[in-house]
Amino acid sequence: MKRILFLSLAVCFVLVAQTQIIITNDDLADEGAIFYEAYDSLPDASIHPGDAGANKVWDFTLTNFHGMDTLLFLSPSNTPYAADFPFSNFAVQLGSDGYAYFNRSDQEFANIGLAGEYEDMGLLVVDIEPEEIYVDFPAQYGDTRSENYKIDVTIESPLPGADSVRFVQRTLKDTHIDAYGSLSLPIGSFDVLRIREDKDIYDSTWAKIFGFWTFIDANLNESTDFSWWSDHPDVGYILCSLSFDETNNVVEDFSYLYQLPVGVNTVNEAEITLYPNPASEQFVLEFEQKTQGVFSLYDVSGSMVLKKNLNQQKQLSIVVSHLKQGVYVYSFSDASLHTITQGKLVVK
Repeated sequence: MKRILFLSLAVCFVLVAQTQIIITNDDLADEGAIFYEAYDSLPDASIHPGDAGANKVWDFTLTNFHGMDTLLFLSPSNTPYAADFPFSNFAVQLGSDGYAYFNRSDQEFANIGLAGEYEDMGLLVVDIEPEEIYVDFPAQYGDTRSENYKIDVTIESPLPGADSVRFVQRTLKDTHIDAYGSLSLPIGSFDVLRIREDKDIYDSTWAKIFGFWTFIDANLNESTDFSWWSDHPDVGYILCSLSFDETNNVVEDFSYLYQLPVGVNTVNEAEITLYPNPASEQFVLEFEQKTQGVFSLYDVSGSMVLKKNLNQQKQLSIVVSHLKQGVYVYSFSDASLHTITQGKLVVK
């Protein structure tokens, strides 16, 4: 009897130890999902990638908050640079005026370009050649991939005597899904796969002087990055990521989902009508029936700029004349604080 019990327990242990998730295209959120990604520039010692392997446990609950970025999933046709990326079928808005363009399919999620206003460089539209693959589908423990891609950008020269400056960045990247297990953040615990990326990044700078390209400078940087992905239906993208200095055993940067994304498995656009949009002085919220809940408005940094409580109301007017012009993200939560709808509001 003892032997039978031991064998049964051993079989159960093996089954549990071999349990792992598989990430597919269906696990990514659809267009309209909004992600609030916080960053921690001084991570606690408990936030560490640890070893590779099976059935790992990561406790990343002791996070610091040093700022936030907003990511919005949307169709390329709803972006200002769609014509520059005709083969893209998916886009991510980064903050107020940055966009990443992707090819998304059941085989891969790959970045093919970037566009937007960049500090000290102005408007840039950049192709990634041939592409940077974020993840192959279906993604599972043990998968590996090697790839190389480049970015080649020419801008008007800020240097005296030069007409143009050209930046070329070539990246060699090795990717390995090297661990799986359970990850805990302040928003909850999730089954995850961990993706490790090792990059050799070659940067070179050229200046066009009197019609000829002249080499200016070059350098090589190496990086190791980790990201954790979940198949949980309420997540829809990367749960957290970090940059790791392997030589000094130090986590340099850590970013994480500050809250469960808006618009993942929760959107019900029929619940609310918002008009006019764009708005300059005020806008109106209109509901199909008397509603109780909380309306919140966020700027592109993720900071809440406006909050209104509804108490069995079908309509509410909200003044926005005091807000700066720009794009805002709104969400409406029911009385139980479950987000039921979200979207973008433009203040002009």
